Amino acid sequence: MKWTIGLFALASVALAQTNANYSVDVGGSNPPMTFPNVISYNTLNGPYQHVVILSIDGFHQVHPPFRFRSSSWQGDLSAYIKLRPKSALANLSQNAVLYSNVETSKPSDSFPGSTALYTGATPRTSGIWYDNWYDKELFPFEAACNGTPGFNILGDETIDVDFTLYSGGGAFDLTHLPYKRTSWGSCTYLYPHQFLRVKTIFEVIRENGGFTKLCDKHPSYEMFNGLSGTGLYV
Repeated sequence: MKWTIGLFALASVALAQTNANYSVDVGGSNPPMTFPNVISYNTLNGPYQHVVILSIDGFHQVHPPFRFRSSSWQGDLSAYIKLRPKSALANLSQNAVLYSNVETSKPSDSFPGSTALYTGATPRTSGIWYDNWYDKELFPFEAACNGTPGFNILGDETIDVDFTLYSGGGAFDLTHLPYKRTSWGSCTYLYPHQFLRVKTIFEVIRENGGFTKLCDKHPSYEMFNGLSGTGLYV
């Protein structure tokens, strides 16, 4: 499961900061945690200059009492801040918008979870259900788009040039990508971003003159370039 914390306008806190304590129910904490100097959504008036999204794998919105041996339900963020009040996450939470009325994608794997975050679409709309699926119209590299189509598409580290490296080798192994016969008869490979059915927030930002960056665990996350292939500024 992937639960994501959006921390907005961190570099522009002076735009609109309240001085009073702000109580918020973070991930079902009971009672709600109190964060001093939190930016209330209603007080964010100026143009947003920077947006930072921290997406933490395995970070659950709500857990039952036994997980943290407490008597109440609480989220991983609230529990972590209680355990480490001087941590970076605790510090960021002092000047952030915290919104807990959310649900994970279904299924809650990294690919559909990240896609929901960066597009606002469910898997049914985005077309991204998992990082491993089968397509009856595509071909493996060795088929050269001949014979009976059908290919198991992967979006994990196994399509990297070298998945033993932290960077994945910085590129794809083209022999592990799916191939498609074009209308003019040639055979071409498809990148992960070509499977998205909807536009990403990165594309919207680029279209409006902004700059974007994304750092994730392997090259297949270039998927968030979106259908245009230009969403991520590099």
